[in-house]
This record gives sequence, C-alpha cells and structure tokens, in this order.
Amino acid sequence: MSNDNKDKLSNGIIRKAAQSDLPKLLDVDGECDSIVIMRLKIGKDKLKEALHKRLNESNKEFYVYEIKKNVNNEYNKSEKNNCNKEIAGYATLKLEFPGYKNCELSWIAVKQKYHNKGIGKKLAKFIEKLAKKKGFRNIYAYTSEKGNDKVHQFYKKLKYRKINALEDYYSDGTRAVLYGKSLNE
Repeated sequence: MSNDNKDKLSNGIIRKAAQSDLPKLLDVDGECDSIVIMRLKIGKDKLKEALHKRLNESNKEFYVYEIKKNVNNEYNKSEKNNCNKEIAGYATLKLEFPGYKNCELSWIAVKQKYHNKGIGKKLAKFIEKLAKKKGFRNIYAYTSEKGNDKVHQFYKKLKYRKINALEDYYSDGTRAVLYGKSLNE
C-alpha cells in the first residue's frame, strides 16, 4: 500500500459499534491474525456469539475504526465517490477492573491487511483518552504470552508496563500477560 493510501486510512473515523456491525466485526476477527483465536480454534459461530455478547454488555463500550473505500478498492474520505464503509478494526473499553479507578482495554483487533498502518494505535489512544475523560486513572490489557511478540511490542510502544503473568488464563491453559499504564502520564 502506498504512503498516499496510508494517509487516507488515517482519515478513518472511530465511532460506537452498533448491532448492525456484527457481520463486519466477524470479518475483522476472521482477518486479524489473532493468536488467541487461532490457538483456541474458535469457530465462526462462537466468534459471533462472543461478539454479540460483548456488544451488549453494560460494562463495556465497543468502538470501531471505519474507513470508506470506493469501488476501485482505493481509500477515500469523500462521500461523493460511491464509497462503501469497511470496519478495519475495533477496540473495547471495559469499565470495571480490580482496584480504584481502573479500567481495561479488553479487546483490540485490526484486520491483518491494515497492520502497521497506525489503526491499532489510534484505537488504543482513543480508548485511553475516553477512559481518562471518564475519570479512570489506570488502564490494563491482557494478552497471550506465547507467539504474540508483535502484540507485546505494540503495548510497549504505547508505554504499557508488564505487570504480571497469569497461569492458565486461557481455556487451553496458556499464560496471559497483564500490561498496565497510568492515564496521567
């Protein structure tokens, strides 16, 4: 993808997810290269069920990064170019986490074809800013320990600190790593 198209991707919008987004959110999960989804061999029906549940949980706020593309598959912000909307990624803010004024970046996913384009960073920064606006002081995120080096680097670049590793966090017995960050930095 050219730098010109990368710049156009930066003009995407972040908006609250809607029930009607469910098929496009399934596409994101199917195309995000998630080590957890692949390792646990989660099928499309279970993914759909999990996404539907997340969309409806009262303690979570679900946001999508939406871009517009024209029929030539070139990215463009203009409404005049017969554009279709594509959800390139999403993130979820969980409003509850142990401790005083803590929250969790509980899900973040970006389609693989949009990796390294700044979309994940924009989503994470959006969630952090939203959490701070809501009065939270710290934000946390879990990720799989093994086979997830890119995700670990992603959190480190965003100035998250490794807090702990938790045994048997995932249903297949895999350890999770907990990262955290002060929102006052």
